[in-house]
Amino acid sequence: METEFTFRIAFACLLSVMGVVRCWYHLKAGTPGEPLIGEREPHDNGVRRLLWGWFLMASFLVFIFFPGWLNWSRVPLPDGLRWVGLGLGVLGLLLLVWVQHSLGRQFSATLQVRRHHNLVVTGPYRRMRHPMYSALILLWVGLAILSASYLIMLWVLAGVRGIVRDRAPLEEAMMLEAFGDTYRDYMRRTSRFLPRWGTVVWPPPN
Repeated sequence: METEFTFRIAFACLLSVMGVVRCWYHLKAGTPGEPLIGEREPHDNGVRRLLWGWFLMASFLVFIFFPGWLNWSRVPLPDGLRWVGLGLGVLGLLLLVWVQHSLGRQFSATLQVRRHHNLVVTGPYRRMRHPMYSALILLWVGLAILSASYLIMLWVLAGVRGIVRDRAPLEEAMMLEAFGDTYRDYMRRTSRFLPRWGTVVWPPPN
C-alpha cells in the first residue's frame, strides 16, 4: 500500500510538472502572429483529439485522487517495471523542456504556420523532425506503466496511434507547403521520432 501511494505521488508530480512546462512555454511564446498557412487539421480529427484529451486527463485525475475506481482495470505489473515507467516519464519530461526551449516563440499548439516562422533545426530538431511528439509519447507511456491500469494504457495507445497515423503526416505536409525543398532536404537528413545519429542538419536552412 505504501509503494502504491508512492507511485501515485510520482504520477501526480510528473503530470503537474508537464502541465507547468507546457503553460510556461505557451505564455512565453506570446500572441501568435498572422497565419501564413491556416489550420491544417480536419475538424473531425480536432474533435476526436479534444475528446481523447478530456478522457485521458479524466483517467489521470481519477488515478491520482480516486484510485479505487480503477481497480477493475488493474494490471499486475511488478514494482520494478513501474519504476522503469517513472524513468521513462522523467526522460520524456526532460526532452519536452529541451524541445520547448529550442522552439521558443515558434511554438504553436495548432497545425499552423505563422508569418515570419523559421524552420527550427537546432537542439533535438537537429536529428529528428518531431521530438515534441517523442517527448509526449515517452511521458504518456511512462505514466501508463506507472498507473498499472489497462484503461490508461488503452487511452495512451490511442493517442500514440493518432500521432503516428494522423498528426505527424499532416504536420509534415503543412511544412512542405510552407518551406518546400528546404523542408524536403531536412526530411532526408532526419527521422521522425528517433534521432538519426549518422546525419546532421548542417548548415541549417535559411
